[in-house]
Amino acid sequence: MIAIYGPDVFQGGRPWEGFKTYRGPIPFDGRSVVKRLNEAGICLALSSKAHQQSGIMSNRLFEGLAAGTVVIANKHPIIDKYFSDCVYVIDDDRLDSGELRDLVRDLIISIRRNPEEGQRRARIGQQRLAEMFSLERSLETLIATHGERSKRDALLLETGETPTVTVILLYTQTSRKEFDAVLKNVLRQQGVSIDLVCVCDRRLAEDVAGLIEKHRPRLRSVRMEARDFYGLADFQTKSAQRLRGTGPVLHTLLGMIESEFFAVLGRDDHWFSDHLVTTVAALTRVPGATMAAAGLLVEEAAENGRTARRLEELAFTHHEAILNVTEGIHGGRFVFRREIGRNIRPETMALLDGEEPGLLALQAVLAGQVGQTNYATYVSLAHERWKRPQPVIPAEQQRQFIRDSVTGDQTWQAMRVRAVPISATLAASPVRWERYALPTAAAPLLQPNRLYRVVAEGNGRRFLGKGFSQPEQQQVWIEDDSAEIRFQLADYRENMSLRLTCWARPVVGAYQRQGFTVTLNDLPLAYAEIDQTRRTLSFPLPPKLVGASEDFKIAIVPDWPEPIKDATGAVVDPRRLSVALADFALVCTAPRVRLDEVLETKAGAAGLRPLLNGFSSAEPEAIWIDGTHASLALQIDGAEDGTAELVLDMTGRTANDGQAQRCTVSVNGVRCSEITLTGNRQMVVVPLPAAGYSDASWHVELDFASADPVLAADGSILDPRKLSALLHSIMVRRSRPG
Repeated sequence: MIAIYGPDVFQGGRPWEGFKTYRGPIPFDGRSVVKRLNEAGICLALSSKAHQQSGIMSNRLFEGLAAGTVVIANKHPIIDKYFSDCVYVIDDDRLDSGELRDLVRDLIISIRRNPEEGQRRARIGQQRLAEMFSLERSLETLIATHGERSKRDALLLETGETPTVTVILLYTQTSRKEFDAVLKNVLRQQGVSIDLVCVCDRRLAEDVAGLIEKHRPRLRSVRMEARDFYGLADFQTKSAQRLRGTGPVLHTLLGMIESEFFAVLGRDDHWFSDHLVTTVAALTRVPGATMAAAGLLVEEAAENGRTARRLEELAFTHHEAILNVTEGIHGGRFVFRREIGRNIRPETMALLDGEEPGLLALQAVLAGQVGQTNYATYVSLAHERWKRPQPVIPAEQQRQFIRDSVTGDQTWQAMRVRAVPISATLAASPVRWERYALPTAAAPLLQPNRLYRVVAEGNGRRFLGKGFSQPEQQQVWIEDDSAEIRFQLADYRENMSLRLTCWARPVVGAYQRQGFTVTLNDLPLAYAEIDQTRRTLSFPLPPKLVGASEDFKIAIVPDWPEPIKDATGAVVDPRRLSVALADFALVCTAPRVRLDEVLETKAGAAGLRPLLNGFSSAEPEAIWIDGTHASLALQIDGAEDGTAELVLDMTGRTANDGQAQRCTVSVNGVRCSEITLTGNRQMVVVPLPAAGYSDASWHVELDFASADPVLAADGSILDPRKLSALLHSIMVRRSRPG
């Protein structure tokens, strides 16, 4: 029934070995395959899902039509448009391989029973192919539509204005020679006005700026953004390692875009001259579109040092990958509206290095439609990817950060469910938060909600690791490419943030802003830009990472570590100083309470919110402390730091052996008082010591001498809970003298 043709050996194996109907290979001469098809009489031309979605048709269809054979094919846009009346079309959307085999077999039997109908269709198909797809007809159409394409390239919009596109050129390589090839992508664009923003390593900035200046008249505006992406020692070496990612600087630039549209261009992107103009046109044609995609070509290495291009798809079809953030995307393929860049969360973008297009595309899909050019103007230089620097953070970890950023987004949840095929299930993320091990001797214990000063004689000096200068009276300076704070966390709680009080030296040269990256256990946490003004900055800590570790290393990586020079340029202090640090703290966010407001702790009352652990279920009048330890946390509205006290309305429970109940109270790790509780209600007053920073939190711990179950007179257990005290209410008031 069938004749199989193909290579005898493929990728080291013999794929057709054992098939009785295998006939051998067919020469690729453009004629032999047509002859074999004509001899067979029936051609099976099935398209893959990727071909169906992208609108690309297999050559087998056209070869079969040219041979005058009956063609059997599955659904495809080209067949629907040109050959639906002459090709036998099967619907294989929901068929497994066995069902598809049976369907094709039955159709072949039906064609053999009615050969006249098959021959009629074959003649129509062959005639239509000659009329519409011959080389002569294609050349005539190409010439006839030249004027139309020229108008499209000019892209005179309804306003009559040439659109302006901001192109952010991210060049983090160390080679000066290769930059010219990337810049040519911008310079060859037609029909648009371009605001160019170039990001590169500081040591390339002068050469890159000079090269761009030669072409300045062709650009509407130029902005240079230089960063220290590499260490000084290994710049332009084969082993050069990146110190910083591109996410922080990209987030800054996205907020400064003035044009309506923007695109991001990288080292392994190649644009045809009409890429921007056609992609912007597609974006403006679709109401509510937030980004547009061009058709995709892939350029790969071929034999004899040459390269070859293949058409991957004309329309963008990877919506599932964007919504589920399961793979990287070709950032240069897209043009975005300005609003997408301005709505990105800074804490997420700061963690990225190379996966930023995936975050932009995800936000665009959540916010609107995707325009399609159906026109291949973008080339992914696959053979150049090996030259791309390794990201500071592995790509899959970056994708996990992106997924985490939209976990609570209801639009994302709904669209993601619709995007995943019924038969598909998402595999568990391969990212795992690894435990960071540090020798105990090198990691002092740190108490949350306590201010640690890192000045001379300060209580935080013991946490300082490498990279800091000798502490001074007002600050300690970072004098290296990075500096470390190391500690063990005494008590982990959720909703923690790192607070740093810091300022910076003015930067020498043309780039005046000082920035720094903060990492936690070698994973980027945040990026900030500061000046000479003393500021207190706050950075949320990722719960997954904090909860998986006991030992911590916080690294501060400045952008511009420089020696101090006088007006003549002479070095007066060889230390490479950048950021000054005065103090730091790990702060736990807690419920806020107002002064003098009595908060009852009975069932359903507001006083239950500050209670953290150690408490039983609330009862109609109060709540029991179940065990020998309980804790609560709060922040205060209306009181200055160090001027308030906490009042606990409590009733102690005598131990089963008759001993009075004793309670030790600690605040933010500092023991404050020890009291004896009786069987009567009493007010326990706890002073709240100064935390040393604004908007402070207080973590209160209660430790009891005993906790026993409730026994009957005969010794039987009436209540198995181990109860120590009953809490009726809490209140915060201003401290009272004495």
